[in-house]
Amino acid sequence: VAGFYPGGTAIAFRQATNWASRQGLTEFVRGRFKVAFHDGDVDAKLTRGQEVGAGIVGGTMACWNHPFEVARIEAQSRGNAGQPVGSMVSVMHDVVRADGVGGLFR
Repeated sequence: VAGFYPGGTAIAFRQATNWASRQGLTEFVRGRFKVAFHDGDVDAKLTRGQEVGAGIVGGTMACWNHPFEVARIEAQSRGNAGQPVGSMVSVMHDVVRADGVGGLFR
């Protein structure tokens, strides 16, 4: 089965961390918005604009996991080319060796 899904581990890590962190960070930002925009009332209802803003900020903060996406794409590219894929960590290591840490955010 692993041969059908090169980069499968990276896919799982990216999906799990993306959804969990996006939701958690957005909830955190919502709480901060309530305090900042509604005189500290943690039970206040945010406006639509504030909800959108919280989602944008939370989603942006959730981009910390982009290296998993880079590893997935690199592993799948290697697999499609018939090259050995290796582990998620080895793929990330190869990317850093070739392109520096910035390569994980390309």
